[in-house]
This record gives sequence, C-alpha cells and structure tokens, in this order.
Amino acid sequence: MYDICGARSDGRVLNCPLNAPAVKVNNSLTVDAIEFYVTDTFGEGLYNSCKDVKFGTMNTRAIEFVAGGAKDFKGWFAFVGRQVGPNVPGSPYAINFTSSVPESSGMSPMNVSTYACSDTSLGCSCGDCPSSPTCSNSAAPSISKSGTCSIKMGSVKANCSDIVVAVVFLVSLSVFLGWGFVHQKRKMSPVSRTKPLASATSSDGRQSTDQKDGDLPLPILRDRARLSGEARLSLVQGYMSHFYRIYGAWVARKPALVLFSSLAIVLVLCLGLVRLRVETRPEKLIIATIPDGGHGKAPSILTEDNIKLLFEIQKKVDGIQANFSDSVISLTDICYKPLGQDCATQSILQYFKMNADNFDSFGGVDHIQYCFEHYSTADNCRSAFKAPLDPSTALGGYSGNNYSEVSLGLSGVMLVMLSVLGSVGFFSAIGVKSTLIIMEVIPFLVLAVGVDNMCILVNAVKRQPQDLPLEGRISNALVEVGPSISQASLSEVLAFAVGTFIPMPAVRVFSMFAALAVLLDFLLQVTAFVALIVFDFKRTEKHRVDCFPCKKASSIEDSDNGISQRNPGLLARYMKDVHAPILSLWGVKILVVSVFVAMALSSIILTIGALQTLCTRIEPGLEQQIVLPRDSYLQITRLSLSPESSYIAKPAASWLDDFLVWMSPEAFGCCRKFVNGSYCPPDDQCFLHSDLDDDRPTTSQFQNKLPWFLKALPSASCAKGGHGAYTNSVDLQGYESGVIQASEFRTYHTPLNKQTDFVNALRAAREFTSKISKSLKMEVFPYSVFYMFFEQYLDIWSTALVNLAIAIGAVFIVCLIITWSIWSSLIILLVITMIVVDLMGVMAILKIQLNAVSVVNLVMSVGIAVEFCVHITHAFMVSGGDRDQRMKEALGTMGASVFSGITLTKLVGVIVLAFARSQVFVVYYFQMYLALVILGFLHGLIFLPVLLSMFGPPSRLILENEDARPSTSSQF
Repeated sequence: MYDICGARSDGRVLNCPLNAPAVKVNNSLTVDAIEFYVTDTFGEGLYNSCKDVKFGTMNTRAIEFVAGGAKDFKGWFAFVGRQVGPNVPGSPYAINFTSSVPESSGMSPMNVSTYACSDTSLGCSCGDCPSSPTCSNSAAPSISKSGTCSIKMGSVKANCSDIVVAVVFLVSLSVFLGWGFVHQKRKMSPVSRTKPLASATSSDGRQSTDQKDGDLPLPILRDRARLSGEARLSLVQGYMSHFYRIYGAWVARKPALVLFSSLAIVLVLCLGLVRLRVETRPEKLIIATIPDGGHGKAPSILTEDNIKLLFEIQKKVDGIQANFSDSVISLTDICYKPLGQDCATQSILQYFKMNADNFDSFGGVDHIQYCFEHYSTADNCRSAFKAPLDPSTALGGYSGNNYSEVSLGLSGVMLVMLSVLGSVGFFSAIGVKSTLIIMEVIPFLVLAVGVDNMCILVNAVKRQPQDLPLEGRISNALVEVGPSISQASLSEVLAFAVGTFIPMPAVRVFSMFAALAVLLDFLLQVTAFVALIVFDFKRTEKHRVDCFPCKKASSIEDSDNGISQRNPGLLARYMKDVHAPILSLWGVKILVVSVFVAMALSSIILTIGALQTLCTRIEPGLEQQIVLPRDSYLQITRLSLSPESSYIAKPAASWLDDFLVWMSPEAFGCCRKFVNGSYCPPDDQCFLHSDLDDDRPTTSQFQNKLPWFLKALPSASCAKGGHGAYTNSVDLQGYESGVIQASEFRTYHTPLNKQTDFVNALRAAREFTSKISKSLKMEVFPYSVFYMFFEQYLDIWSTALVNLAIAIGAVFIVCLIITWSIWSSLIILLVITMIVVDLMGVMAILKIQLNAVSVVNLVMSVGIAVEFCVHITHAFMVSGGDRDQRMKEALGTMGASVFSGITLTKLVGVIVLAFARSQVFVVYYFQMYLALVILGFLHGLIFLPVLLSMFGPPSRLILENEDARPSTSSQF
C-alpha cells in the first residue's frame, strides 16, 4: 500500500502530492490525495465531446450536472476532483488533475485518444452534437446592433432626428419672427395709421364687420353686437340654433315634463342592471404593468419567517378540496406528476422535499442559499418529484444573494351617475359583460367630461340680461352655447368610440360603455339639467333657500337688486381686463407661439426617441436571413447561445432525438425486449445495426417502440428514458399510420423581469417559428402561458397611431360639418394634435408605458381636448371687430367658463385619483389626465387665443340697424 505513491518505473499516472502519501485510519493506510497527470489535448477533446449533450428531463446540458456548469475541461476536472463528503458530487479524496509532470517523477501524462461527438460509433443525435457534419452547419444568428444616426459636435453627441427637428424649429422660428417684424412694421407705419376705413358692401347691402367696426372700442362693440347683431352661421349651426331657441322656450314652460320623461328613459335603461355580469377571467381583462413604488433595494425575502409562512400557505393549498362527480378532489389528484406520486410544484419548498419538518434538519435558510448554487448537483437539493429545481423556474431569476348652488350641483352629479348606470344597464341587457375597471373609472371619466358643460350652461344663463323673462334667458343661453356643447360632446363620443377598434376585449368593452355614458350624459344635460336650471332660477326668484326650498330668505331687497343687476365675476373680469390684453401684445404673441411650438417639437423628439429605443430592444438578430436546417428544433439550441436577442435560455428538449438514441444499439441499457418481443428493463438490446435501415428505424419499428420510450423511466444506466420528460410531448392519436399529428419541443425563456422583456420574447418567438413554418411547410407556433397577455403589445405603436388618426379625423369632420369652416376646423385640429403630441412627450418623461390602457387614454384625450378649443373658437367666430378684439371678446365671454367649468372641475376630479392605492389608477389615470388638463388649459387659454388673434377665421357677425331685424333680447 505504501509503494502506491512512490516513484514508479512503469509510467503510470499516479502520484501522492505534498509528500504525504497516506493517512492511517483504524490502523489502515488509505490514500488522502493524489495527482493525476493529463494532457491539455486529452482534456479539451473530452470536454468538447461532452459539452453539448443534453439532459432532456431538465431541458439543460448534462455538463451542468456532471461538471457543475464548468466552461472548460479544467473547471470540469476541478469539480470532479474536489474532496467532499458522502452524497455530494465530487471525490472522497482529493484528485489534482495537472498537465505539468515533474521530470523526477518519471511519469507520463494521460493522452489517450478521445472520440468526437460526431463519431458514428457513438450514435449521438444532432441535439447532442450540433457540430456533427450530418447536421446543419447553420451558425447561430448574430446579434445585429442597429445603431441610430448620430452626429458628434465636440464632446456632445446628438441623434440625427434631434438635429433635424432643431434645425426645422430654428428655421421656422426665423421665418416667423421675420414675418412678425414686417407685419408689425407695416401695421405701425403712418400710412396705416391715417388711412381712412373703407366701407365694403356685400351683395346683400350689408357692410363687412371687420372693416366697419375695426376701430370701435371693445365695450361699445360688444354692446352693439348684442343689441343689433346677428351671426351668419353655417347651415348646421343655423338649424341647431333655431332648434335650441324653440326647445329652450319649451323646456322653460314645461320643466317638470322634460325632467321626469328624461329620467324615466334612463331608469328604463337601468333595468338592465339585473342582468349585470362582471368579467373576471384574466385572459379577458387588461394585464397592465404596475411600476415599482420605490427605487431602493429591498431586503432579502429569504427569512425564516417567510419560508415558514410559505409552508403554511402550501399546507392550505394542499388542503383545498372540491366535490366533483360524487368524489372529493384535491390538488394531489389533478397536479402534474412526471416521475411518481409527488406533484411537480415549482416552489423553493422543494429544496426541503415539500416537508416542513426538514427545514431545520436541512439547514434552514442557508440550505436555500446553497441550493441556489448547487440545485443540479447536490442530492439534498433535489425536489420531492426526483428532479432538480432550477431557481430561475421557481423564482423567475434572481440577482446575487439579496433582493351656493348646492342642490343644482348635486343634481348634476346625480345625472352623471344615472348616465353611467344607464350605459351599464343597456349593455348588460344585451348580454355584454362588464369589468371592474368600468365601475371604477367611467364614473370619474364621465363626471370630468360632463360637469364642464353644466357649468357652461349655468354661466350662459347668468350672462343673459336680467330684465328678460326666464323663458327668454333659457332660450338665449341654449342658442349661445348649445352648438358648441353639441360639437364638443359629439366629438367626445366619437373619440371614445374609436377605442372599440382596439382588439383587446376589456378595452373595447370599456370604450363602448364610456361612449354611451358620455352620450347619455349629454342628453341629460340638455334635457333634465336644463329643467333643473329652470327650477333653480324659479327658486331664486321666489327667494327660497337652497337645499331647503320650503323656507324663504328674509332679505328680499338685496335679492331683487341682485337679480336686476348682475355684474361679471372676478374671473370673467380678469379674463377680459388682464389676461386678454396681455395676450394682445405682439411680443407676447411671438413668445407664446415660439414656446408652444418648441414644446411640440420637443415632445416629437421624445416620442421618436422612445420609438427608436423600442426598436433597438426588439429587433437585434431578427432581421438576419437565417438558413433554417431540416432539423429546425436545433435552431433553438443555437438561439440559446445568444439569449440576449433570442430570449431562449436552454437547448430544446427533443423527444425525437432522445427516442432515436434510446433505440440505438450504442445506447446500452435503454431499449430492451424479451424473447417474446415484449418490453423489458435492461439488458437485452432491441435492435442490432443490421435491424435498422441506415441506422434509422423503419415505420413499423417506430410505431412499435415509441410507446415503450414514452413509458421508460430515466435511470443511471439509461438517462434517455422518455417518461416524465416527454409524456405529454407527443400526440399518439393515429400514430399507427407512422405520422405524428402534433408534438412539442420544450425549452425555457431567459428570466423575464420587465414588461419589455415579455413583449420582446414573444416577438422573437413569433419571428423564429414563422421562419420555421415557411421552411418546413407546416404549422409551427410558439406557446407559453404569458403569450396571450402580451400579444396585444406586438403592434401597439401602429394601433395607437391608427386610432389617434381616426379620432382626430372624426373630430375634424364633426367640426367641419357643424361650423362649415375649414379655417376654424384646421385650427382646432392643430391645437388638439399639439395637445396629444405634448401628452405623449409627458408619457416619455414620466416613463408611462404604451399599452391598451394608455392608448385608450390618448384616444380619449382627443375628445377631452376638444372642450378646451371649441368654445373659445365658437365665441371668436360669432364676435365682432378685428382679430384682437374678437379674441378679447371670446375670452371675456367663454374664458372664465373654460377655466372654472372645464379646467377646475377636471382638476378636482383628477386629484382624487392621486390617493388611489392601485398604481394603475395613479399612473394611467391620475398622471395622464393631470397632464392632459394642464396641457389643455395652457393650449386653450394661452396658445389658442394667440393663434386666433394672428391667424383666426373671419367673423360671422353681421351688424344691422335695430329696426331692420329684432334682436335676441327683443323677442321676449
């Protein structure tokens, strides 16, 4: 025994290191460590022959088990030679593999010939040896990095798109400033100041308003227009004004009939609520990413309390029972059991064999940490169902070891609620399922877009001369604001209805409910709410207390004085006397236009940058012309070599490869049969080489042995058994004809942690299988449990742009039909487009992801943005004077209503969502709608008035002699 470590003359490759040849245990000499001399050529040949061999049960390479995931032969030999205890992969004594042989030892390193995996005598399949000449020589797809165009200026590097937009802005700004300078100089010249005002006469003998009244002071012009003016409206607006005049007088005379009949219709719709059904299936609902609330590093979740809590949860899950067909069913009756009687539960509790009693004896939390690194090698880390548990499968990947007209206002809110209930009731009656997001979001949405019209109606009635009877005030108010309210509401309904084109069922249903709710809310506003205004003003005229109409107010004189003379409010005076004059200054106009155009171009840059970033993430490696081999599943193995572009982490588990190896005569101990032809566990081989046709099975052999393979358990003598790994991978229905109707090749994705990872993984899988299908002329499709939830995002940008184009186009058509003015419709279209573009820029800044929810919000923002534009534009068109005077008139009459009735009401409704516990509401509703309200306010009350004062359409107001045609006030 002692001479075993001495200097040997026979050249054997055994030596005892450290001058310690042996240790004495129980008076016996045993070897404690040895040195084994091998050449690098032998080590590399052995490693290269084995490195691609797969272990089908785990969809991974066998080298990860026998070599601990070594990347070369030195790491493999070091893993095998390490000294470890019992039941742990390694050696009972240390083995030091080295290629350096001391001359004094007289030994020769081991340098025997190795077989390449492509050697025909080994019978390796293409899945185990993709480098074999008989297999495809197609290389793995290279990772294409499609860089964007950029220009370096000194130390600054800018994208070409940014530079182009900046140049366009500077050129446009220079042209605009030059035009403004020339225009202002011409306007301020002495000729312009002293030139007499020409009086142009139209074909009907009337004088043009802009020329006749261009120099009249604003107060005089406003009074004159109100008393003796008439707006030359379009055909549609004329019919609408005529209708609202007659309808307003009729409602004022019979408010009770209008109120109760309109409420009755809505209540009938609400009867459909008895058939209300809420959709709760995840595949039918919106699956949105909720961003993390914080950016700090969380403490490790691997604590003793958490693991024990997991055991308690698992115990409750195992205890769940259900009655089915007169029998009690539990989890163990329906779970997947690949290799025995234990469920293949993907949980870290498998490191304790799913038994809480093993927690302390196995080492507690430290045992989990150990198994994260040795899940494939340590026997005590194997799962209860006898297979290694990859922590990437159980945890989805891990990094490191740590990881005071109150009654009228309340009545208006109740009408909003009724419109929502009526919409839900109608669709429930026809069998459309509702969702929880409809119940939570649509009331807020309809309240935000509906209250503003109520404020505009009330303010319009208050602006009417108080000496008119109530019937005349109601009628005139509807004539004044009815067309613009109708235009805005119709645009909103169409914009919301565009969401029904989005294919996601939950979003489509949401858009249907929202569109009908907004439509019902508009109808209730011009019916029930107008009737409520009549009742409220009658209550005021009779000096009855608000909310307590049975009680009269004590001070009658003050009330009479208030009714006979109503002065403009503070906000209206600010808009007329401060806000409008400031915007009339030429320097302010230049500044406003420059700033808002710069905002729009900056948002375009941010949006284009987001698009470029998205394309950079999803396109690497997918545009290469890939030559697909006949054995197309091998390409999955090659794609696993570039997981950053393919999102495939491991080689495919090919049942066909393993089946052919299992039947091969070289696979000793796999396919065996008795003399009578029945299947038996090892040791007799099924076939000899002479039994096979060019080493491939015949159709009859294939038919006969495939069921054997699928029932064969993997063992130490034959790891290619198909039971467990491929039990459900092959559809055996009709296989007797020699044709497999359907089968699967299984692999794993890389850990997908972000929303874009899931989308890109699905996109890569679709692209890959599409090319396979074209190559093999058969249907090949990818499947994973998350695909159905992320399929909507593959074409989300095109979906968003198409729906936005449809919504903006629909609004433009509505404005054109009602106003019959391309000029004003284009201005509204421009402002709405700028609001939407700026909103997308805000999304890029706040990192709000583009999904079905945000697309619907963008489409709905088109309808909401109309409200900030259409009222000011309508008031501008029906005012008299030059553009500056008409801009002041529009802000004086509608500016206060837009600010208080639209901006403030929406702002208050949006702020409530900031306190929502769900991040979905905070991100996709609070942040987006808050940005929309702010952008709408800035564009509607700053940019739009300046734009109208510079490029606005001509006035449609025609001034006449007071005796030629009765004025509005003289009709009552």
